[in-house]
Amino acid sequence: MLAIQDVAKASGVSSRTLRHYDEIGLLKPAQVADSGIRYYGRDELLSLQRILLMRELDLGLSTIKAVLEQQTEVEALRGHRRELENARKRFARLAKTIDQTIADIEGERNMSAAELFEGFD
Repeated sequence: MLAIQDVAKASGVSSRTLRHYDEIGLLKPAQVADSGIRYYGRDELLSLQRILLMRELDLGLSTIKAVLEQQTEVEALRGHRRELENARKRFARLAKTIDQTIADIEGERNMSAAELFEGFD
C-alpha cells in the first residue's frame, strides 16, 4: 500500500487531484486510515494509470468514469493502445509534411497545395 503522497510523487498527480478523484467516485483509495490518510494498492494504481491514459486522450472525467464502469481493464487498455497508435501515425504524417515543407522552402523540392496539408484532419 502506498500513501497518497507517495502515489502523487510516483504518478505526477497532485494529492489534491487524487482527493478530488475520490470525492467524485472516480478513484477510491483501498483504505483510509483513522488519521484520514488515503492508501492505494496495486488495483488503484492500475486504475490511476488508466485514468491518466484517458486524460492524455483528452477525455473528460465523466467520460472516463463511464469507461471505467463499462470496460474490463484489458479491454480498455487495448482501446487506449489503438488510440495512441492512431495518434502516433497522425503525428508521423504531420512530421513528414513539415520535413517536406522545409525542403520546399529551402528550394530542394516543389510541393503542391494538397501536399502542404497532408496529415491534417
